[in-house]
Amino acid sequence: MDKPVNQAYTPVLSLYEAKKENLIPILLAFQRKFSYLSRDMMQSVSVYVGVPESSVYNIATFYSQFRLEPPGIHKVHVCRGTACHVMGAERLLRNIEKRLGIKAGETTPDNEISLDTINCAGICGLAPTLEVDGKLYTRLDGSSLNRILGKKKK
Repeated sequence: MDKPVNQAYTPVLSLYEAKKENLIPILLAFQRKFSYLSRDMMQSVSVYVGVPESSVYNIATFYSQFRLEPPGIHKVHVCRGTACHVMGAERLLRNIEKRLGIKAGETTPDNEISLDTINCAGICGLAPTLEVDGKLYTRLDGSSLNRILGKKKK
């Protein structure tokens, strides 16, 4: 027997008709509001749109924009677009991963920082690019990375 829809999620769910065609838009709305998709959220969406929970989970894990764990307080995004790649984005990413002790897609154990990648920051002439809490940093090198991340280390 399905669990009932968690009433805490009714404000988000009520924005959409309870149809399976709305599964992805509903998940995107949850992602925007809560920054991640918990198991309870996915169960409620499953019941609401009338699809198996496994289908909701498959969608949530297929698309990279969905997070299944709460993000850290600070969000760090490394651009992996072509220009950034050519200008050293992979080296930059590895340096940050080493410094924070996590891989892209993970959050530090203290929930302080989440590290992710983005496909393109859209400012290719200023590569490589890093976004920290919505602020863009460009033309990065080792010393600028130290200045940006400060003492945030593993």
